[in-house]
Amino acid sequence: MLSSFTNLSRVGIPRLVITRSIFVRDKKSENHPPEPFKSSIPPHLEKQQQKALEEYKANEDPSLKCYVNISDPLPSLDMYQTTKRGLQVLIWTDILKGFMIALGWLLREPTTINYPFEKGPLSPRFRGEHALRRYVSGEERCIACKLCEAICPAQ
Repeated sequence: MLSSFTNLSRVGIPRLVITRSIFVRDKKSENHPPEPFKSSIPPHLEKQQQKALEEYKANEDPSLKCYVNISDPLPSLDMYQTTKRGLQVLIWTDILKGFMIALGWLLREPTTINYPFEKGPLSPRFRGEHALRRYVSGEERCIACKLCEAICPAQ
């Protein structure tokens, strides 16, 4: 059982020391996994990259030395920084849009009117309300809608 546990810890599962029912990583162990990496290069590829850079510098073309890079170095492209920057941009743009909408409504001219005494503006296409007109005698005036024919019980 113990040998299988050491085999597992070599694969990447950290050894645990049990102290008063609290699990703590044993950092003194040779099989202790490395800290989470902060750069965009995984820890197991750092040596290979360093070796490749040394070979490149040893075989460097002298014609490349006539150019000087004066620009700032590129920002880190690790996933944490990229996600953090993207979320900040999204959140701040959304907050700014919300403030602009609220400010627009705050500065808008009020449209409250005292209705029975004040009337709102009428459209030039408005032709009056739809209502049946009456004769002087009080009878409704016919507007030739033909609805009386549809309702008439004589037919």
